[in-house]
Amino acid sequence: MKHLPLTCTCVTLLNLMTCHAARAQAGTDAPAPVLALHAQASVEHDSNILRAANAVSDQILGLNAGLRLDKRYGLQRVTLQAQAHHYQFRDSSNLDYSTFTYEGAWNLQMTPYLLGVFSADRRQFRDITNATTTGAIALRTERREGAEFTFLGRGGWRTLAGVRHNRSRSDDPRSLESSPTITSILIGGGYEFASGALLTGQVRRGDGDYGVGAAGVDFRETEPSVALRWPVSDKTTFDARVGHLDRSHDGAPARDFKGFVGTSALRWEYSPRTWLEAGFGRDLGSYEFNGGGSIRGWRGFIAPTWKPTEKTALRLRHAMERRDWRVVSSASPDLGREDRTRWTTLALEWTPRRFLALTATARHERRHTNLTGLDFRSNGLTLAARLNF
Repeated sequence: MKHLPLTCTCVTLLNLMTCHAARAQAGTDAPAPVLALHAQASVEHDSNILRAANAVSDQILGLNAGLRLDKRYGLQRVTLQAQAHHYQFRDSSNLDYSTFTYEGAWNLQMTPYLLGVFSADRRQFRDITNATTTGAIALRTERREGAEFTFLGRGGWRTLAGVRHNRSRSDDPRSLESSPTITSILIGGGYEFASGALLTGQVRRGDGDYGVGAAGVDFRETEPSVALRWPVSDKTTFDARVGHLDRSHDGAPARDFKGFVGTSALRWEYSPRTWLEAGFGRDLGSYEFNGGGSIRGWRGFIAPTWKPTEKTALRLRHAMERRDWRVVSSASPDLGREDRTRWTTLALEWTPRRFLALTATARHERRHTNLTGLDFRSNGLTLAARLNF
């Protein structure tokens, strides 16, 4: 009896989506609208819903709705993307959860030489740092708000300054940066070459505290960094950022840590229908559970894409991550912990109409750790239909 509601819900929703979209098919060559809406339904079979050593499988119904706004007012531009997700488990309804994400920006040009942007974004997703046997899904929420201004000087020179406010909250207190709130100011400058390459440097100074995992512990941090945007050729672009994070804690020097952080991304276009993306990053952040410490991470990915026709695309993505825990207390459950996690996904996309996209995705996920009980394997197969208004 439990199989019927999930199947019926999906079929009914897809029928309603298709019938409604048939009335919106006209004007396939029209320019992108100022406001666009979408809705999506998916069915996934997951072989390990808890990402635990003892795997339990289930089927998951996913529902998603969102909007995209892109509007210009003279020299100003307002953009907004927002999405709401809901995941419903067939057999384990106690694991049902919902997420909400958005990303918005107001770009303005006050004079020919002074540019500014006010931005805000919210990311919410599942946190799988630790295997769970508590019958709950750990969610992570990250929010950022900021304002940055750029003054364009003579030639390619520029000066920048800004302020940022970041906040993270995770249901898993043992994860990277589980609950800090940080307010920062930054100042820097750069030079844009005639080739289009842009080299910038900046210094960020932040003050923060841990609101949940280590309440009452304040800290200060500095992070000088250098960033490069390099159009190597007409078919290749490269972006990179390298910084050095130094965080000190008032009254708790044992929690202090410092080290290099950064990201890099490469895109190579072999042909208009075949391209490759790859990236590498290094993370460094707080460990706030049971005495504190830090977590250091290295991650990388490679993602080729092939579009055999205008309406189909085949996407492969392989990602790897390594995390090391450096904790203060010898009684911490994560003392000496090292994780190695791999993700591989293969997706086939078909867009038979401009308003309708169908996707089939196969996923393999695996983690190996030196602590007992945290290894897992998970395989998944997802079928999804997306309606664009």
